[in-house]
Amino acid sequence: TLDYSVPRQMLDEKGQTAFDRLASRVAAAGEPLQLFFSPEQMAQELHRAGFSRWEQLDSDDLNERYFKDRTDGLRISPLGLFRLATAWV
Repeated sequence: TLDYSVPRQMLDEKGQTAFDRLASRVAAAGEPLQLFFSPEQMAQELHRAGFSRWEQLDSDDLNERYFKDRTDGLRISPLGLFRLATAWV
């Protein structure tokens, strides 16, 4: 399982603003964002790496799967900056 960031140009205006703020903060901490994938590119990379099966979850999927029953309201931002990919051999 790994998380990845989508390219800035795939995001809407609010997502791009959030991306820029996050990129600035992590660069200042010495961890600049460097590698981005569209979901299609990630699928190609997983296939090329020999994985036979995978799934990719966006923030809506993750919120539904892992956060829907939380009583504290914790949820992943709907801005779409990141995805989670899980692959099986």
